Amino acid sequence: MDEHAVTTHTGGHAAHGAAVHEESSVWPVLTAIATIAAGLALVWLAKDPGSSFAGPMAGAGLAAVFACAAGWIWEKHEQGKEAAEGFDAAGPDPRYTQVISFLVAEGQSEAARGDDGVISALKSASLAGIHGFQDLRVTAAAGAAGPSQVLVETTWQDRDAFEAYDATRGPLDIITNHDAQVVPGSVQAFDMEVVRDTKRHAYRFGLGAGTAIVGGLLAGGFAFGAAQTLFEDTPVVVSDGGNGGPVADPYAVDARDNKFTVSTLEAPPNTEVTFTLTNNGANPHNLAFYDAKGGAELAAGSTGAILTAGGTEGVTFTTPGPGTYYFQCDVHPDQMNGTFTVREGAPPPGGATNGGSTPTGTVEVKATDNKFDTKTIEAKAGAEFTVNFVNDGKNPHNLEFLDKKGGKELAPGATGEILTAGKSETITFTPPGPGTYYFQCIVHPNDMFGDFIVK
Repeated sequence: MDEHAVTTHTGGHAAHGAAVHEESSVWPVLTAIATIAAGLALVWLAKDPGSSFAGPMAGAGLAAVFACAAGWIWEKHEQGKEAAEGFDAAGPDPRYTQVISFLVAEGQSEAARGDDGVISALKSASLAGIHGFQDLRVTAAAGAAGPSQVLVETTWQDRDAFEAYDATRGPLDIITNHDAQVVPGSVQAFDMEVVRDTKRHAYRFGLGAGTAIVGGLLAGGFAFGAAQTLFEDTPVVVSDGGNGGPVADPYAVDARDNKFTVSTLEAPPNTEVTFTLTNNGANPHNLAFYDAKGGAELAAGSTGAILTAGGTEGVTFTTPGPGTYYFQCDVHPDQMNGTFTVREGAPPPGGATNGGSTPTGTVEVKATDNKFDTKTIEAKAGAEFTVNFVNDGKNPHNLEFLDKKGGKELAPGATGEILTAGKSETITFTPPGPGTYYFQCIVHPNDMFGDFIVK
């Protein structure tokens, strides 16, 4: 018999006496897939640290890698232990197997494998409906010059099931019906009891289960990232006073149950300001400013009244000198709080500068690592335009306006300085005629850019 064999295996358990049957594992493939997914997520996170998806995806990917690696290691451990020690499959209800051996006549090997051949008929034998059936295995010699040997092995869960099957003659009838392909007198049948089997399926994970585990972890990361994006801070939008597009009102605060829609507020020093709180939740809320968490009232009038659902109130007070202070809802101080920054260059109340003049268009743009908080800035053609640019990242950034990507400065004064972390500046210039232009950070031009639309 040729040393190479072609094997067809269907059903559940297989029995091989004392031989060890090593089954291929899906865990290496799943580990590789999880590793690739985790690697891509880590690259994404390094490129965009502020992304709501990248962090959860990286965590889910790494968790999937560890889960798959642990499953693989455990499976190999169990296989090795069982191969070394074996386990008694006989017990009170031993399994039974029948092995049928026969020879395919010389020159009939191709016909035996054809659609009407004996090997094809054995492979297609329907035994799954018989009570107690566990396994069917057909093994045929490949490439033999003379007669080819074929082994047919069936396994049954107990003696009653085996005897019921044996009475049907099953594969024996199939072999008999193909007498033109079978060497006369070569058919032999052996009925045996399985006394040792080192192949166990109870702890194995199939491809479907393993894929479900990895997919569940990755989908969980996506869901978490989506939830973070869904509930992130959403500023209230008002008219910008004539620059052609809406901008966030830095003095409007929206209260929900139980959170503010902003976590940071800012204003210029020594200026009378009014922060307008709208209670869009069902619970009572207020807005109060303090010199520190758990500290004293920041200024006279800086503690607002507690509003019921749907209420609105303006909290008016004069800001102190530059510094970092605190705001909260006094009803829910542990859940609703944030940082109040007083600094030069912060957006003035009502769009007015400290000197009392009114610019024709003022917007605020913030930079983090490495992105702007907007992809579009709008302005009015021929009117003076002011941008309050704040670097909220750790890396250096700037804001500059160009006539096009890779082009030249859009107008005198349209290029800002490169700012270090926490710094801010005001950029003022007069845009040219209507059109779509370009803005970017010169330090990170491939990551931080957008359209400057002049109407």
